[in-house]
Amino acid sequence: YDRMFPLGDPPDYEPAQESSLGARARREGRDPREVIYDYLIEGKGKNFIFSPFANFAAYNLDCCSEMMQSPHTLIGLGDGGAHVGIMCDATATSYTLTHWTRDRGRGELFPVAWGIRRLTADNARLRARHGRRTRAIWVLCMSWLLSTSAAYWERCSLAKLSRAMTAEIGRCEQQMHECRKSASHTSVALAALARSQENILTATEQAPALGTKSWGRRFTVTKYLPRDPKYGRDDDGLTATLMAADPASRIVAVDPTLIPYGSRVWIEGLGWFQAQDCGGAIKGLRLDVLTGTQQDAMAFGKQNRFAIVVPTDA
Repeated sequence: YDRMFPLGDPPDYEPAQESSLGARARREGRDPREVIYDYLIEGKGKNFIFSPFANFAAYNLDCCSEMMQSPHTLIGLGDGGAHVGIMCDATATSYTLTHWTRDRGRGELFPVAWGIRRLTADNARLRARHGRRTRAIWVLCMSWLLSTSAAYWERCSLAKLSRAMTAEIGRCEQQMHECRKSASHTSVALAALARSQENILTATEQAPALGTKSWGRRFTVTKYLPRDPKYGRDDDGLTATLMAADPASRIVAVDPTLIPYGSRVWIEGLGWFQAQDCGGAIKGLRLDVLTGTQQDAMAFGKQNRFAIVVPTDA
């Protein structure tokens, strides 16, 4: 009850502590509620009770005066909508120009010019600063967005380049590995070729059919296609070792009783092949090279070529 005051007419927004309804009740020795009821009916229902709930701990508005004079404070918001039934002039604008420059009886009054400047120029200056700050923030955001986008695309480009370089390095390593294998097999072939053909034939005739060393003979060489309806039920696109019949894999059909599957076969004028297939007509000294076109197979026909066989265990 010590925070409840008669509002009065004209309104007193900064009443003294001894004017509270609680202080009046103590002076008169009455129940505070009785004092409140009597006050409300005195004015035929038109009296108001003023009960400040903030900034009135010392029973004055000196703290508000200090805040309003701070350069970090702005005045300009009105609150006369939701509270119009409680305080008819509840607007900061009119209250600043009435109470703080004219009607305040307990404390310092501000000049009218000060009140007008605080309500107009100071708010306009803040709004201008806010506009400039907003534009600066927008420019900074756009700059950040552009730099981030550039960095993202640069990172993507670098990642793509890194993947391409990694793939290229992998291909180079694979090619080097294949070159080393080919060089190894070629050295074996060249060692055999360094001997005379008669010596090779003599050594071959004395070697067992499934020898463990490289050997060479003259073979009848032909070419065949990976798929052909004439193969019948065997036209499945796979070799005898279940390898895909791909001409790029350089496959040659052999007689597996003479040349073990997996052996490397060098054919004069054609190069290296791998023995991964067989055929019903491929018996003895016969070789059938896998090719990609009927035209190539027909043009090659049947030829007698020197060949060197390097078994897997050679």
